[in-house]
Amino acid sequence: MTSTVGPPETRHTDVSLWYVLAGDPEQRITPDRAEFHGVRWWTPREVADAAPGTVEPHLGRMLAKLATL
Repeated sequence: MTSTVGPPETRHTDVSLWYVLAGDPEQRITPDRAEFHGVRWWTPREVADAAPGTVEPHLGRMLAKLATL
């Protein structure tokens, strides 16, 4: 569970459920525009280098665990 950032009136708690799937960075992602402003693939390095508040704060920890498999 993670508290979101932004103005107090728009903050809420996000709950993440992690699932490991095979994917292809060339695959087109079609988001629901009512729910997302945009989507894209991130490399593990981009996640590690991202500014705080840019990505889900526990994503780096999850990627580190996957790298041990």
